Amino acid sequence: MTKSSSPRVLDSLALAYSLSGEPAKAAVVQRQAIELLGEGDPELRAELEEKLTRYLQAAEEAGLELEQGPVRSPPEVPSASRVVRPRKDARHPTTDH
Repeated sequence: MTKSSSPRVLDSLALAYSLSGEPAKAAVVQRQAIELLGEGDPELRAELEEKLTRYLQAAEEAGLELEQGPVRSPPEVPSASRVVRPRKDARHPTTDH
């Protein structure tokens, strides 16, 4: 993620890592969210710290080591205008006889 990411965006990314079975990555990203938040918004900070605790527990239970350093940015997702769609006249190979 870029340095301009918000703590909430990083929190969402951490949740995605957790739900995909990667609690160690989730913990690293959640720490980044907390660091980015700083001392602002005590309620959000408490929420982020609570989630971090859960990610750390899940990583420990799975016997995973926490990654050191920043997490690589996710691959860029093409915009809807750049998605390749099949031509309307294209036939599906299994339906051609």
